Amino acid sequence: IGAIYSGFSKFYLRTDDKRYSGVGIMLSSALGAWLCRRGFKLYAMGQDAPYKSQGVLRESYTIGVEQWLGEVRVARGVADPPSILPSDDAPILVQDLVARLDVEG
Repeated sequence: IGAIYSGFSKFYLRTDDKRYSGVGIMLSSALGAWLCRRGFKLYAMGQDAPYKSQGVLRESYTIGVEQWLGEVRVARGVADPPSILPSDDAPILVQDLVARLDVEG
C-alpha cells in the first residue's frame, strides 16, 4: 500500500540442536535494507517479537492500531509509490545488501 510493505510470511529454520539458524532475521534484514533503498517508509513485520528489535533491526519499533491505520490512510494517497523491483532489472544480490547493513545503518 503506497510506501508501506507488509510481509505475511517469515522464514525460520531450527537447527539439529533446537536453536534457530538466524536465516529468517538475515532475510528480513536484507529485505528491510532493500525496501529502504527503494524508498519505502514503513516495513510492517507483523507481531512484536524480541528478535525483531535486535542487531541490524535495533531501531525498529511497534506502533499501535490507531497509528497503523493512520499510516495506511496516508499511504493510500501516495501519488507515485515505490516499487520493490529494481529500476534496471539488475539482479538483487542478498549478500551485498547484508554486507552493507552495518555500513549504511
